[in-house]
Amino acid sequence: MNNNSSSAKSAPMLTRKYKMVKKIGAGGSAEVWLAIKGGKQFAVKIFNNCDTMEEAEEYVVNEMYFGKKISSQYVVSPHEIFASKSPVNSKNYLSISFDYAVNGDLFSLLEQGRLPLPIAKFYAL
Repeated sequence: MNNNSSSAKSAPMLTRKYKMVKKIGAGGSAEVWLAIKGGKQFAVKIFNNCDTMEEAEEYVVNEMYFGKKISSQYVVSPHEIFASKSPVNSKNYLSISFDYAVNGDLFSLLEQGRLPLPIAKFYAL
């Protein structure tokens, strides 16, 4: 995931529930935004890089299925699926809200190189 920041004033209000704060990442099929709902932080994944709504639906179904199936303190949990407007255009996209991992994701940490032994043990055990 590439970390990209946008200013808060250009961030969209996707639903009345979530206030988008900043873009925190992007991948092949989606962007991830830091969002606030009821004073709590969430990561909102907006599937805006899919060619069709059917493709986005497949990603969303898989994310929800595996997210609900895996119960671990090391895996962020999905909360809800909703339609959202793009920050760039007026198209509708599917989105999922997740718990927000304050220290980032494990994949980004691994991209930085070898983990120090205490951190590697923490994740392995």
